[in-house]
Amino acid sequence: MKKFDKVINYFEIGIAILLFIVIIVKIIDFSFVLLQIDAQLLSLDFENILIIVFNFVIGAEFIRLLVKHNVEALTDVLLFAIVRKMVLPSSSFIELIAGVASLAAVFAIRKYLFEGPRSSEDDDLAQA
Repeated sequence: MKKFDKVINYFEIGIAILLFIVIIVKIIDFSFVLLQIDAQLLSLDFENILIIVFNFVIGAEFIRLLVKHNVEALTDVLLFAIVRKMVLPSSSFIELIAGVASLAAVFAIRKYLFEGPRSSEDDDLAQA
């Protein structure tokens, strides 16, 4: 199980690195727009890329849920799914408020309904 968790963590780190690269490219694209330079090469649709990346992360967390079968993995999947819905460009104000309330509920569940503290294995993986 530890090796599988590490593989999933490395996959998530890889996705985070790709997202970082996309953000840097979009910053460069924005600076070209500010300078009135036409940059066809950098015309990426950031929202669609962000949605795809969140789908990858949710998929990785869902795989972890299927393997581990615990409440912590379930709340992680829920958190990522809620955040993905909140960052969609078509979200209305009501959906955003509902997302914030949902996040608060999931964090309350994590804090008050877990029987014990998070295991040290999860802390070790988070530091890797």
